[in-house]
Amino acid sequence: MKRFYTFLLIAGLIAVTGRTLKAQTLNARQNVLFEHFTNTSCGPCAAQNPIFQANILESNDGSVHHIAYHPWWPGSDDPFYQFNIPENTNRTQYYGVNAVPKVFMRGNHWSGSPASITWKQIEADAKDGSPVRIIVSESTAGNQRNVHVEIQCVNTPPSGNWILHCAVIERNVNTSTPPGTNGETYFPNVFRKFIKGVGGTGLILPSVGQSKSYDFTYTLDPAWDPDEIAVVAFLQNPSSKEVLNSGSSYNPGFEYLNAEAGNAKEIAAGGSANFTSHLINIAGAATDITIKLTSDAPSDWSASYVFDGQSYTGEINKTIPDGFDADVELNVTVGQSKGIGTYTISIESSNNPDFEPQSITYIVVSGVVTLVVNNDQPFANGKSYDWSGLYTDGLSEANAVDYGELNASDFAGIVNNGGLQSLKNVFFNVGWTTPPFTSEMVNALESFVNRGGNLFISGQDIAWAALDLSSPYRTLKNQLFVKRVLGADYVKDGNLLNNAIFPEENDVIFGNVSSASLVDRYSNGMYPDEISISSDAANKAHMIYYYDANKSKGAAIRTYDGNYKTVYLGFGIEQVVQEDVRREIINISYEWFTGQIAGVEFDRKMAALIEAYPNPASDVLQFNLPEQVKEAVLKVFDLSGRLLMQESLHSGESISLGTLASGIYLYELRNTEGSLLKSEKFTVIK
Repeated sequence: MKRFYTFLLIAGLIAVTGRTLKAQTLNARQNVLFEHFTNTSCGPCAAQNPIFQANILESNDGSVHHIAYHPWWPGSDDPFYQFNIPENTNRTQYYGVNAVPKVFMRGNHWSGSPASITWKQIEADAKDGSPVRIIVSESTAGNQRNVHVEIQCVNTPPSGNWILHCAVIERNVNTSTPPGTNGETYFPNVFRKFIKGVGGTGLILPSVGQSKSYDFTYTLDPAWDPDEIAVVAFLQNPSSKEVLNSGSSYNPGFEYLNAEAGNAKEIAAGGSANFTSHLINIAGAATDITIKLTSDAPSDWSASYVFDGQSYTGEINKTIPDGFDADVELNVTVGQSKGIGTYTISIESSNNPDFEPQSITYIVVSGVVTLVVNNDQPFANGKSYDWSGLYTDGLSEANAVDYGELNASDFAGIVNNGGLQSLKNVFFNVGWTTPPFTSEMVNALESFVNRGGNLFISGQDIAWAALDLSSPYRTLKNQLFVKRVLGADYVKDGNLLNNAIFPEENDVIFGNVSSASLVDRYSNGMYPDEISISSDAANKAHMIYYYDANKSKGAAIRTYDGNYKTVYLGFGIEQVVQEDVRREIINISYEWFTGQIAGVEFDRKMAALIEAYPNPASDVLQFNLPEQVKEAVLKVFDLSGRLLMQESLHSGESISLGTLASGIYLYELRNTEGSLLKSEKFTVIK
């Protein structure tokens, strides 16, 4: 049944006040704001909205904020659009929305389908906090609501113009029958009205340690459920669209903050680590909380936390007074077992059990030699995938030991702070994430390989992102990393025609691997990069795969400069159809990194690629060398071991045998470093 509403909302700015805050060095908690565009007659909305509700909203009530606007299409009779046509329209046009469903995270920090946002993205966006805290409270007098908004500046505020928007939302709207054609009957956080209109309240942020308060009034509409009405306040730069922070009248009355520069540390066996977090009561009254510590660390590791001067290992219940402001310290002791341990401290409100806990997770790494690093940037198509199992399966088949997994941001944080010195091999799972690597990640990877670490990296659009002129991620740092470290140059963006890979059979490491088919894992997202060896790496890089049997379209490159080794796939390992080939590629890469493909095995493969002909010979003997050997030294001996000839040799060159009589001789080929490449008899017939 179509609903009609009469608009009765009024608003006014009553007062602005300010106060001085207690000294604080931490940023405030970042409450990530999602602005969500949907419609009651949108079929994809009915499919994706419940995923967002289950994965994000229901599991983080009170920590993220959500406002659902309703544009005028595909059904202009959407009752939530009809209730407030001007402001729903204005917000839709402000973000340039042209399709629903669409979600914007903190204005300009991310946008995509509601089903595609992941916790990794939210945590990465919120981890640095905000210099501004927004506290919202409401009181009711009849059909009037009084709203108090306090903006506290706890750290240096950014420059620029800022607008305070106060949105009235109805948190849970349930209808007995679908109001549109898509079948939805439940609608969370429905936008009703901006208290001060779409223009909001312009302001200059207070200085550090100061605050500003604003008081507003609005009237409850009879069609609303007053128990479900709340206000979400947020600060936004009108030009850049960035949302600095948000607050709501239904937030828990405390903030739990990370006081560490990073969430992860590397500790030697028998060592210990300490992590500091911070708890602040902003409720204006005493509040009851429950604190829990959980971990998946090896059994011989131990942990405890110190709160309010006492040490605990399990769950505790506490009452924190108004103004409580103190550290929570996590202490971890590492045993002899090697591995990665995660430790989560969660704090929940006993007064408001409907709120999900606020939590911080810390990571301790000990003795790990090989690491699968999963990129925590969003996937290019806005969806979510987990390919990490393909890497760990391959490492398991390679009988790898002492390996684990980390997110890219955690890995970069540890390495850039001088950690993970015992790490030898990194398998970077890029998939189709964008950007493939941040500047922090490039710094970490360069630091890692420069100290002799080995890097495997796989994913489509890596070279495109760094080197294509149209890429928004193209930076000098990324270009140099791809060209110099990975040894690759960008030829062009791939497509569905790049649907197979063929090995370079002359390569001494990967020459015997199998061909395989490639498939689109991303639903109209098939872009395996075509690459070539860069001029910056001509003396250390080798093609190992092509997209065609004619070897005209490069697909993968390995490099070795005597210090580090890299394997770079211009496609994602997940796009390889054959499971045995996926594992074979990772297996061989691991064996090469760890020196298992060396010595006798390496020599055997190298010798098999060297050809000397004709044999028997008369006047000349010609040599074909593998591409890895730029120059060799040839020595010819008689069967008594007497040296008869010595010459420098390049591939394809022939050696004159005019001084040799008929008989049997022995040749020996060594590289310029003196390592033996091949030794074999040959016959001269005059």
